[in-house]
Amino acid sequence: MAHIVFIVGSYHPDFQAVGVCVRNVVKELKNNHIVKIISQKKNFDQKNKEKFEGVEINRVQTNITGYKFKLEKALNKRSKILNILSSFSNYLSRLINFSKFFLSKVILQNDIVEAYLNELIKIDQQKK
Repeated sequence: MAHIVFIVGSYHPDFQAVGVCVRNVVKELKNNHIVKIISQKKNFDQKNKEKFEGVEINRVQTNITGYKFKLEKALNKRSKILNILSSFSNYLSRLINFSKFFLSKVILQNDIVEAYLNELIKIDQQKK
């Protein structure tokens, strides 16, 4: 029985095109193999680990998303000023990522790659 890990940007409950394709492949593989998913944590209320359709999902976050989640938690009080700050921080984060895309010779987010690799190491250690 093979141990298969898929790395996707987003997965349940925030499926995007790649996540939907991976889900279809996982449905076929999970009966004969150990399948796990690693995806980015998109919301502060998402669990770091959960099972969906019998498959373990491991979510990772970067330092930037960690700060974003702390801000979102603070915004649960829903004051108008905090909502404006939240919108501004989301816009600023997108602008920074967009500018990195054009200004960098290498289009690679080292922090998310490191988070994915760390999660792969954890999965490998669990297997042993």
